[in-house]
Amino acid sequence: MIDIKGVSKSFDGQAVINHFDLTIERGEIHVLLGASGSGKTTLLRMIGGLTEPDTGEISLQGSNINLLEARERTTHMAYITQEGGLFPHLCAEDNILLPAKVRGLDKLQIQKKLSKLAMMVDLDLSFLEKFPHELSGGQRQRVSLMRGLILDPEIVLLDEPLSALDPIVRASLQRELRSIFKELDKTVVMVTHDIQEAAFLGDRITLLNEGRVVQTSSFKELYHNPLDPFVHEFLRAQIPMEISL
Repeated sequence: MIDIKGVSKSFDGQAVINHFDLTIERGEIHVLLGASGSGKTTLLRMIGGLTEPDTGEISLQGSNINLLEARERTTHMAYITQEGGLFPHLCAEDNILLPAKVRGLDKLQIQKKLSKLAMMVDLDLSFLEKFPHELSGGQRQRVSLMRGLILDPEIVLLDEPLSALDPIVRASLQRELRSIFKELDKTVVMVTHDIQEAAFLGDRITLLNEGRVVQTSSFKELYHNPLDPFVHEFLRAQIPMEISL
């Protein structure tokens, strides 16, 4: 569904992504895993058409993403950031419905969808009247997720959306995210530096180091059959004790 071929990107002469090749299949949750500075977010932004590669091409169903109009890209894709990107002067409901209002979609249909999404992300409807500063971190992320899904995009891009949350809320949202994306049959590309989050959510994981693909596989394959010494080093740094798979 998403094909990345020979993509490179530099900033101020410093290479961030180096001759990157990757195919992301329809309906999979694909995790981009790596340490800070490995190029994860830059790659995600290029997939979303927010940053243009210096060389190479990223295509969506055979069409170069950078040649698509912004409206067409946002129809196909939702981009959800760590802080959610909510507008502080709008209540939760208005934040969620903003993309639909811009498109002029049917109000009754969108209201029904709003209620369904609130149920899916386990957000009480009473919170829709509140402003972002009145919501907890977990509630803001649920609102951001609802806004991302309101137009029913085929692809959801997530840039470390749970990293700022406490462990209990984070674990709860991880379970909800996996259930939602599988139920809605979404193609998901998610950035994280957390190996346990990657293992739980990812159908496949691409481990990056210095802007290059180190290994793409399931977590089980990554753990049991590392193809590069860096894989073992990265996993050992986060998993100090043996785990049973």
